[in-house]
Amino acid sequence: MSTTLIKAGAVTLLAMSMAACSSMPAPTTELAVTEKAVKDAEIAGAREYAPLELRRANEKYEAAELAMQEEDYESAKLLTDEALVDAELAEAKSYSEKSKIALQELRDSIDMMRSEITRAQGS
Repeated sequence: MSTTLIKAGAVTLLAMSMAACSSMPAPTTELAVTEKAVKDAEIAGAREYAPLELRRANEKYEAAELAMQEEDYESAKLLTDEALVDAELAEAKSYSEKSKIALQELRDSIDMMRSEITRAQGS
């Protein structure tokens, strides 16, 4: 009797798990948000400044699209979340690198001005 009860419990648990998975809605909004984030990263210069992060974001986004086609919404949601984080990292890293370059150019300009001032005072 306890074996039958265990089997019935296992079947019920399996059915509930399947129902929970199948009731997950398609993450269409998340996919659209992720697509925009990847494009924003590209616009920010991620191809040059964060190519690895951008590639990861694109790969995960494409995998999410494939999961959507296969109606594996749980995987699609997970992949869109990961792709979004990678895209946002790529964008942030791009802006950070651009800021570093701008800062160095500003420092170089200041150094050049100081040299000019020093030379002018020596004349």
